[in-house]
Amino acid sequence: MIMKDLNIRNPELLEKLDALALKVDEIFANEDLMKRKLQEEWDNKNPEVRKHHDKEDPYIAAPHWDILPWNMNDKYEPGMMSPIGREYLEYMQKQMIELGPTHNTTKGFPNKEPFITGKRMWQDSSVDFEWFRKMVYDISSTWLGGSAMALCAFYLPGCHIPWHHNGNAPGHNILLHYNKEGKGSFYTYDKGEIIEYKDRPGWVARAGIFYDTISDPKKWEDKRRGKFGKHEQTYTTPILADHETACWHCAHAESNRFTLSTVIPDFDMWEDLCEEIEEA
Repeated sequence: MIMKDLNIRNPELLEKLDALALKVDEIFANEDLMKRKLQEEWDNKNPEVRKHHDKEDPYIAAPHWDILPWNMNDKYEPGMMSPIGREYLEYMQKQMIELGPTHNTTKGFPNKEPFITGKRMWQDSSVDFEWFRKMVYDISSTWLGGSAMALCAFYLPGCHIPWHHNGNAPGHNILLHYNKEGKGSFYTYDKGEIIEYKDRPGWVARAGIFYDTISDPKKWEDKRRGKFGKHEQTYTTPILADHETACWHCAHAESNRFTLSTVIPDFDMWEDLCEEIEEA
């Protein structure tokens, strides 16, 4: 998968992103809050913790808990792999061949997510983050016209999202990344090559299409309403990907990094948005 880098020049979008960046910085600066929220993410995914809560499958939230690090800055335990390295990518591709595209570990989700979701922030009754939720949705749902929010997440230094392909949630995506210091990268795999897209200080925007790996692509031509979008989703890209052609991607942060990823309802709208984002 090759991503398209977009030069954000649209004045209206820039104004909204600049306002959001100030709030994101405030949230990152609240060290006690970030520590507490990261611990909540850890507890939610840790199989040992989940066992104590009588979870039916303690590994369901993080199937590769034992082979991926929680933080890339930590010392790796024996047998662990880099979540952004070729070894883990090839391991995932092999797993997809052996287990099939619908298995829990290969259907598209990342298998360990050591970051803080925006949802965890604004659903906390002890903290009033409704204003933050509204700012995020104003960009993702209203301005971009998205039919689904693929990801809203805070990455602390060393956090990552490991190789995965979103084949269970295909669509035309606009990715917005904010990194005040610009130390971090997004990676994709294309025809045997790993491509690195480096962050820059401030906001970066990228566009890409994630292919279906599970169902008949023709099914995606049927309209389906997103959870929060005002538009209906029509998936029009007639590609059913396999372990090699799936849209493998991953990312890691070396400084505080915020990501907002939105699924756009159809190809034509996605193309128009790519142009609109770059219009001064």
